[in-house]
Amino acid sequence: MKKLISLIATFTITVMIVILSPTLQANNVTYSYITDLNQLPAVNGDLTEATNRNKTGKVTFGEKYNGYTIVIEHPNGATYILASSNKIPIELQLPGVNADNKLILESGVLFKGENGEQLIYYELQRAASSRPIDTNIFNDEDIEINGFRPYVIWNFTTGVYDLTDKLTAYAVHYAGTDRRAFVDILFNIDMDQLLMIELKWQYRYKNVLGGYTGWRTDQTKRYADEDVNATNFWHEYKKLLKLDYLFKFKSSVNMERFSQQTIQELNPTTNYKYNYTSKLNDYLNRINKPTVSPNDIFISNSSMWRVYLNTYSAGLYTGYEISDDIVLLDLMYIYKGEYFHPQIEDVEWIAVGGSSSEADDAGILPKISNWFEDFFEWLKDKFGTFATIISIGLGIIVVAAIFRFLNWIKKRLF
Repeated sequence: MKKLISLIATFTITVMIVILSPTLQANNVTYSYITDLNQLPAVNGDLTEATNRNKTGKVTFGEKYNGYTIVIEHPNGATYILASSNKIPIELQLPGVNADNKLILESGVLFKGENGEQLIYYELQRAASSRPIDTNIFNDEDIEINGFRPYVIWNFTTGVYDLTDKLTAYAVHYAGTDRRAFVDILFNIDMDQLLMIELKWQYRYKNVLGGYTGWRTDQTKRYADEDVNATNFWHEYKKLLKLDYLFKFKSSVNMERFSQQTIQELNPTTNYKYNYTSKLNDYLNRINKPTVSPNDIFISNSSMWRVYLNTYSAGLYTGYEISDDIVLLDLMYIYKGEYFHPQIEDVEWIAVGGSSSEADDAGILPKISNWFEDFFEWLKDKFGTFATIISIGLGIIVVAAIFRFLNWIKKRLF
């Protein structure tokens, strides 16, 4: 009987081991000890795939008295521990971590750079921050954070690291269409969405007879997905004088869309990048600051947004000018799924003004010659060889009407 019970117990235990062994194996973690981070196997994912554990590695930092220990969960399924030859964890001084910048634990990512190099990304928090950050890049929750989150990209092979402790933004003004002024803003992060921005600036008009008016101050707050009609009554003169409501001249094809979203994401071309940098460098030269190249500012994780200011078309002036001191007052954006509302002192802001350059709108009336050219082209399309005769006849009628009108005024006044 005892033998039977023993056999049954042995059989039962064997079956349980067979059944449970896959689960035990799945929960088992393979630890590997490395004495140098360069011994880590390469990963294939870049920073945009930071949360994809099949492509990038999760880096956990352990704070110690003399530095930080490092543990990496690799996409190959192994967990690597940086340790000495006798498996005692090594404590490192992490680049960028100091009394001003506190490390956010478990915010590290092992990823592949543009040239195939293996890099580590980790995030910091200012010690003076009034609102601690209690989450990290691996959490999917939307949270509200006051203040820009500094970060480090560390090439542990070369020892070179890039500390971004401020949000950098360049703003360059353009005249826009129909003098709807806007600025194109380049950020040094690839933000998901620019939610809100508030700007203040000065502008002045150029008089018909030369010179400028005094400076005037304008200020506005723009929101994502906000649609406005950025025009005023003066814009309608082009429609009226071109008779676009009655005829379809070739010029009507070029009529501008007067309504647009006030915040638009841009995908700049190579030529645009060079023109943008040129405008920026003109300003940097004027204020005796080092110039930049397109490769310096249009980096892989940057983003650009067009923000419409207001319209400055006015019939009594031939143009306008916006000063260089465009001031950033407020900003809110989404970055990696989280909401940021940074303090303005955490933003490195350089803004370039400029003048309008729209010959069409110069002066009190548009170019009458252009209108006549369009009108004559329309006549030729409609009446062929009779267009010239009709034009002469219409000219005689107009001249006669003007003389009759002047005669009528003369009788009334005298």
